[in-house]
Amino acid sequence: MIYFFAGSKDATGQALATGYRNTNIVLGVIVIAIISACVFSVAEINPPTKSQEKTSILKDLGNMFKNKYYIMILGLIFFLFLGYLGMYGAMQYYYTYIIGNTSTMSLALSLLTVLAIPTMLVSAILNGKGISKIKLMQFGAIVDCVGYLILFITSNAGIATAVLALIGLGFGFRQSMYFSMLPDVFDYTEWKCGKNMGGTQNAVNGFVNKLSSASASAIISALLAWSHYQENIPAMDAALAAGESLKEAFPVTIGALNFAFGGLSLAATIVCVLVMLPYDLDKKYPQIRAELDARQKKND
Repeated sequence: MIYFFAGSKDATGQALATGYRNTNIVLGVIVIAIISACVFSVAEINPPTKSQEKTSILKDLGNMFKNKYYIMILGLIFFLFLGYLGMYGAMQYYYTYIIGNTSTMSLALSLLTVLAIPTMLVSAILNGKGISKIKLMQFGAIVDCVGYLILFITSNAGIATAVLALIGLGFGFRQSMYFSMLPDVFDYTEWKCGKNMGGTQNAVNGFVNKLSSASASAIISALLAWSHYQENIPAMDAALAAGESLKEAFPVTIGALNFAFGGLSLAATIVCVLVMLPYDLDKKYPQIRAELDARQKKND
């Protein structure tokens, strides 16, 4: 789209800038249409339980953090996006100095993003057939762990691209089930303390997500500084042009870049699995939902 609006695949300068601008305008219009469709078509089918009790924000926060499943979800959010966003942040370095070229990076990024969509649909179907959300999420995490492990040990462009496609498939399971778990956890808080705090809980989720993103950037920056990446750029570029092995000439820098891309994501995904091991809300949720419905009918 960028090159189409720029008028040529060889466009530079103002023409290329025009291509970026017009592409973003088209994408912006599409996003507005999609969001508008959601806003005007979604109806509230699960009204919150009415409560006459007046509480403070501190008491609300206290009730929120008494929910063990919510604590697990916050841990999941942090490490889920730490690994995923960390991988995105280190991708340019990985393809430049470990793969040795960036020509396949755009394809890898596209596969990573697009292939999550079918597995989101598949996970919804499987969940509807009785497979628990936590099992589907764990399956996706295992798929991603395999992918991150391969990325950590390979320097082949074709393998890396195929593996990123695999990670996209796994992440589709993880992301869809994460968003599907949130309402269950919010309902558990309401069931336990008698007040719907989904808005506040969702706001805290957003904060933890941003904290995770900032942490991923900080860790990658720290790895680059520790490995003397900045000082080694001229020498690495020269060695790359000469076809020399960067792994042998710059073991610390290349090791840090490799960990930033695959190793950090692998470690974060393993922690995600461990954090959610005690999660058993799927088994309890039907009864909780039934009791909340009964409360609502009584209040009505």
